[in-house]
Amino acid sequence: MVANHPALAPGPDASSDPYPAIFRGQILRSIRYVLDQLQASAAPIPSQEIKELALHVLDYGLAPALTALAPGMEQAGHRADWVDYLRRGLAVAQAQDDQESAAALHFHLGTLHQLQGDLGEALAQFVAAAGEYAALARPRDQARSVNRQAYVLRLSARNQESVQWVEAALGLWGAEDVERGYSYFVRGCNAYDAREWATAELWYRRSLEIWYREEDPRMVAWNLSNLGTALRGLERFDEAAHCYREAIGIFDEIQDPAHRAIAEMNLGTVYLQTGKLDAALAAYLSAEEWLRRMGDDLHLASVYNNLGLVYARQHRGEEAETAYLAAIARLEKLGAIAPLVNTMDSLGEIYRDMGRANQARSTWQQALDRLSAIAHTPAHAYYFNMVSDHLAELG
Repeated sequence: MVANHPALAPGPDASSDPYPAIFRGQILRSIRYVLDQLQASAAPIPSQEIKELALHVLDYGLAPALTALAPGMEQAGHRADWVDYLRRGLAVAQAQDDQESAAALHFHLGTLHQLQGDLGEALAQFVAAAGEYAALARPRDQARSVNRQAYVLRLSARNQESVQWVEAALGLWGAEDVERGYSYFVRGCNAYDAREWATAELWYRRSLEIWYREEDPRMVAWNLSNLGTALRGLERFDEAAHCYREAIGIFDEIQDPAHRAIAEMNLGTVYLQTGKLDAALAAYLSAEEWLRRMGDDLHLASVYNNLGLVYARQHRGEEAETAYLAAIARLEKLGAIAPLVNTMDSLGEIYRDMGRANQARSTWQQALDRLSAIAHTPAHAYYFNMVSDHLAELG
């Protein structure tokens, strides 16, 4: 549960406000009520009451209040339905020359676009937020935005840039600042992408220590889930499963269905790697339902890829093909080259096993062609060798 709500400021210029203070007070009290309701509900779409309140906020120019609503709506699982409200709020803030609210709204928009897999727009919003906070001389908030830039760059397979930006973020805040936990998390992600599992574990644990100390349950759960992924790479499957189950329990408590689904997907992969195919299938199908509701194409692609792996091991070739194609369609749209090539390699294996050699050869050749886009990343050599080996075996 989130312990405290953000402060609800009266606006950029209360002295010239045409609306009576008592009316604004009523709106702000309503917003506090809705924040409480958001913590008590994980409904997949916002209630009409919340929508109407957000419209009141926009109509009466209360952009700071909209920034207070945004984190709760994101945690409750709202994505595309909430972006429009934030964009309209940003226009209000910019018209009022309310730079502080504009910076916060850029940040929240970046978060929502990232969660929807729209990485280009997410990066643009975080860059804008960092610029606004730099102009406001708010180095801590600037660093938070730069850290998120670094994470989006990592998701975009631009790991070298990600490393540079996370170091820039670390230079903007003090040695004891809590946000260092996020920097360590991004370091862990870049190490994971380089298949440096032990280094990833180190950074995830250092991040986790900070969030435990700060008693931030959401970040604790998030980092437990990522720690599980590093432990999975080290083939410490029991420890990984424990991390995922603990994360799922916390996400249930704080009613964060989106991140719960991701943790459940990762638990499914432990089951897959340890040969528990029925348990893996159940976990993936449960996660798929929520991720589809959220419109989270990035993680949906992972679920469909993993479903393909389960179906392949169950000798259900046509279902595996369908799942892989669903993953590929989303990864093509997202421009996520490394996971795209990985899924295309698996699709080629299904074609080979079904006796469709020409389709297998064509799929693997297309996968190699895609790799040129990530020629200078840690993933390139791994995937190039994997796909090339399969092509050579086919003859």
